[in-house]
This record gives sequence, C-alpha cells and structure tokens, in this order.
Amino acid sequence: MSRTSGFSLLLAISLFLELLALCSGMILFSLIAFICFILFILISWRSLLPYPQRLGLITLAVFIAWLAMGKADLDGTQQLMATGTYYGTFIGALGLTHCLVIRLPQLTRLHRALLSGPSLLLYPRYIISAFLTGTVLSFGVLNLFCGTIDRYLANSPLNEQEREQARRGIMTVSLRGYGLVPLLAPTSVSMAIITRELTELTWSQILPYGLVAALLLLPIGWCAESRRIRPLSENLPPSDTPLSLKPILLGVLTAAVAITLLTLFTPLSVTQSTMVLVPI
Repeated sequence: MSRTSGFSLLLAISLFLELLALCSGMILFSLIAFICFILFILISWRSLLPYPQRLGLITLAVFIAWLAMGKADLDGTQQLMATGTYYGTFIGALGLTHCLVIRLPQLTRLHRALLSGPSLLLYPRYIISAFLTGTVLSFGVLNLFCGTIDRYLANSPLNEQEREQARRGIMTVSLRGYGLVPLLAPTSVSMAIITRELTELTWSQILPYGLVAALLLLPIGWCAESRRIRPLSENLPPSDTPLSLKPILLGVLTAAVAITLLTLFTPLSVTQSTMVLVPI
C-alpha cells in the first residue's frame, strides 16, 4: 500500500466511524474518528493546500486559548472533539463527489445534456440544475459541475482562449446556482441555523424573500455570462446528440426523497442525513 493510499484510508476510517456515531448515538466512535482525522492531517500536512493548513493552525490556536482560559472539562473536551470530527468528516463526505468525477467519465454527459438545448436558455438551465443538485450535495455540486468541465472541453473544437472563457463561465454559473441553495433550499445549513435560532420563523416564511432576491439577480447574470457559455452550445461535437435532463432530475429527486425519509424516521437532522447518504 502506498503512502497516499494509507492517508486516504485514515480519512475513510474517520468518515466511517463518524457515520457509526451518527447512527448509533455513541460518542466513542466520534472520539476514535477524531484521532484518525488528526493523524490524517498530521501525516499529510505537507501535501495540504495553504487554506486548510491555515484553517488548521487557527483551529489549534483557538483550542489552546480555550484550554488556557481554564474552562475546559472532560465533557466539554469530548463534545468539542466530536463536533470538530463531525464537520471535518462532513466536508470529506461531500468531497467524495470529486471521486465520482474521476471514476465515472459518463458524468461529462451532464454538460452535453445542458448544452444541447436552445442557447438562449443555457444560463437558466445551468442555474436550475446546479441549484437542484446543490440542495442534495451542498457544495459537492461544485466538484461535480466544475470537475467535469475540463474533461468535456478537452473534446471541444474551441481554441484555448474560448475554452478559458467557457470554463470561467461554467464555474461562475455553477457557483451562482449553488448560491441559491442558502436562499431557497430547506436542506441548506444556513436555513437550518436560522430556523433553529429563530423558532418563530419557518422555511415557508423565508422562501418568498429568497425568491424575490433570486428573480432580481437572474437577469443580471443571464446577460453577463451567456456570452461566455454560448460558444459551447454552438460548437458541440458532431457525435453529440440531444440528451435529456430527466436522469439528472430523477437522481436529485430520489436523493431528496431518501434524505427526507431518513430525516423523518430517524433522529438525524437533514445535514446528518445528507452526510450518511452521500457516500452511499
């Protein structure tokens, strides 16, 4: 087994143990997962990007400051470790969508399906698809959309400058589609925090304000980004045939139903249900 495989195994074990902790309610699994997660970070520290390195140092500084204040106790420390492991493995679970991008080349058909329609409707098609997928995968949708565009562009007849413009356009549109999730989706973390802290508010009460904001911003993005992504639909490879978005919608609907059922019939929250189902 290579060192890289060993690092990945530690992260996979941490994720598996945290899922066991969520399903069983036993904090012991979270504590063991915390140890595996810390070992993964320490061993692979040099290969991490600057952002997670800085985030790790800031987290360590805050933890040391908390200990120095003299308010730490055994229960609080255990809860802190369990919470840290939960958020770390939650991000890791959503990051598994990038593995799908690498291992399943057919996911490039996502872009072919979106680009095969009328060029005038490209922007709203991408926005709606990114939003619907983001309601289930959270920010994992960015791995899915942005991770497949390079592979699709590799077979495109566009020149390098046009490819770069198209790449920027797709990434921007995907990010804007995901940006609708906190505004509109009941599965978003921000919506969960708001409705938990302000118990008098419900998702249905907040939804109209999000819809108004989305409708006001839609024409601006439509005009700004259409010129970047339009060349993609005008230069589809000859072998490409019009594809349906029904499989995408069916997949999102199936995942949404599964998350809803798991949330209704188990003690898990929407976010925790998503974390359990995404690796599956």
